[in-house]
Amino acid sequence: MSIELSFYGRQFAVTGGCSGIGIAVARSLLLLGAIVHVMDITSSAPEELTSQECCHLHLGCNVTSRQDCKDFFKSISGRLDGLVNCAGVSAWEGAIASDKLYQRTMDINVTGTWNMTTEALRRMSTQENIEARGIIPESKRDVGKGSIVNIGSGASLRGLAGLAAYTASKHAVLGLTRSWARDFPDMRINLVAPGATDTPLAEKTLAGAPQNDSKVVVGNAQIASIPKGRMAYKGLVGIERDLAEGRTSQIWALSDYAAYHDSFSIAQRKVAIVTGAASGIGKALATRLIGEGWFVACCDIQKEVGEAVVLNLGKNAIFYQLDVCEYDEQAKVFTQVWEKCGRLDALLANAGHSDRGSIYIFDHRGKEELPPKPALRSIKACYESFIYGVQLAIHFMRKNPTPGGQIVATSTIASVHPHQTFPEYCGAKAAINQFVRTAAPILKLKESITLNAVLPGIVITGAVPQASIDATKAEHITTVETVVDAYMKCLETPNLNGELIECSVKKHIFLPLPDMANGEATKRACTVWEPLFEAKHYERSDLPGAIP
Repeated sequence: MSIELSFYGRQFAVTGGCSGIGIAVARSLLLLGAIVHVMDITSSAPEELTSQECCHLHLGCNVTSRQDCKDFFKSISGRLDGLVNCAGVSAWEGAIASDKLYQRTMDINVTGTWNMTTEALRRMSTQENIEARGIIPESKRDVGKGSIVNIGSGASLRGLAGLAAYTASKHAVLGLTRSWARDFPDMRINLVAPGATDTPLAEKTLAGAPQNDSKVVVGNAQIASIPKGRMAYKGLVGIERDLAEGRTSQIWALSDYAAYHDSFSIAQRKVAIVTGAASGIGKALATRLIGEGWFVACCDIQKEVGEAVVLNLGKNAIFYQLDVCEYDEQAKVFTQVWEKCGRLDALLANAGHSDRGSIYIFDHRGKEELPPKPALRSIKACYESFIYGVQLAIHFMRKNPTPGGQIVATSTIASVHPHQTFPEYCGAKAAINQFVRTAAPILKLKESITLNAVLPGIVITGAVPQASIDATKAEHITTVETVVDAYMKCLETPNLNGELIECSVKKHIFLPLPDMANGEATKRACTVWEPLFEAKHYERSDLPGAIP
């Protein structure tokens, strides 16, 4: 899909905007229709900026001066849509940098970023949220109060020999970015970490190093190994090319299409849909995932209760009222989650309930008329809704940046060992078990999607009557934590697939497949014959052991 970026009429501030990455960012924004305010310590600017009507220059301004930063922002009237912190320095340090060089590096790279960002946050955090066109036609998305992009470096993520102070400064900028993103959930705050970039600063850094230093030789060799045309480029032609190929990370991070992204994207924050999330096991699952750094779409039919849960969970959770029995409702929620997050890593299909009627119809005994049609609400809520969710998850997980994902269902141990009080519920959950074991090998092989189920015993939740709990010995109660731990085991173990995990008291027990009762004859009755599989599903299974 082609995405067309436009910043027409938007206002952006760029520090260090008269050279290197800064001027490239300013150029790109101007090409896309933005009003650009450039702050730079230099006393003169290139003609390509001075000739631009929509480029406002603030020269002789030092990012290490809090007053200069205040004055810069005061000079900008109206809404400020974004800030790009490009101002920075680096110089070859050798094994031990001088105190003067260390302090200068930290002052400009860290304190300068601190000064500009905190001043911008004071202003932008008071602005109104705005909506923009979504990726899906006729849809809208909340893009927040503004965007801040800090320019880091490969040194933000690793150590560079001969550049200890520079490396420390860029690590600090990464830490600041991540913390600010947590503190300002209505802002988009990101760090872009460029690799080797053809700028005057990079040239000067390498030129200052002793040419007989083996570390510099390695550095030059690494730069020389970058394919022609693929090194980040400082010139106008390079920017136009990068825009055409969608490779300007700074510009993308400022755009409305990056509405989901904040500094958690650096850690590739995962996204999960949890059904039945307003109480019990679902609520516990959502809480654990939030604690593990996930973004969670909490779905439940109970609106007020669900909204209260999400309010307590914080900004990394969102609530959707959902009747899982309705395919169209599930489809709408999956679509909204995808549009907001741009990825779906896990479906935790927990929603369901027990029998709402009696298939035994004892209350109909002695009546001549036919009994009413069974409602089968447990089958709809447990099994049919699960199939709906699996199909939708497959569709969206195929589109992930790295295709694939994980699906885990809540079953019950009563799906294996009959519980005569709940015949419909037991049947629905047994269907989940067999579906998991049947579909899991295909989904793992074809889609890189794992499929598992957890089978709790008696768990104390709001769905269990107190009288039933009172009639159960304490040593027979399964803790919610045991169930959640089984879910996390499925999510954290990439090769775990097609498993049924009994959760009993505090134990996890992997339930084996039953033996083939009549040996090879039984096995043949359950082995895929490829022509039939292809006729049913439109391509071969490619399963090991399938009959050609």
